[in-house]
Order: sequence, then structure tokens, then C-alpha cells
Amino acid sequence: MPIQTINPNTNKLVRSFEEMTDSVVYDAVSLAEETFGKWRNTTFKQRADLMHQVASLMRAKKEPLAKLITLEMGKLISQAGGG
Repeated sequence: MPIQTINPNTNKLVRSFEEMTDSVVYDAVSLAEETFGKWRNTTFKQRADLMHQVASLMRAKKEPLAKLITLEMGKLISQAGGG
């Protein structure tokens, strides 16, 4: 049975996701462990630079991200950062 994201305001389907198999979960955990190993070996400055880049990308995509939050969580667009 697929996992569904429902808009709490309209009860309409936003998106369906297939259930993950044990193998997919195992692969995701393995990738997370590998990534953490790399992250752990970065300097504070490297981490800060990366987080600034992520924040910049999120600001550039502010409107679509706010709409997604509104659809998935039922939050007002102004509260989600889009208005």
C-alpha cells in the first residue's frame, strides 16, 4: 500500500510514495553513515559555507517551498514564508 501525503485542509491527495523495502532502507542508512563520515571530517568553516549555500538556495526557492509546506501541512502561505 503506498504512503500518501494528504492536504489537511482539503483532504485531497498531494502525492503518493511507494513503500520502502528493507533493501531500500538499508541502502539509505548506509549512505547516511557514509555521508556522516565525510561530514565529520570537514572543518567548521566548510560546514558553515555549505549551510550558507543551502540557505541561499532555499531563499531562491522560497515561493515553491512555501506552497509545498502549505499543501502538506495546511499552514497559511504567509506563515510558510511565501507571503
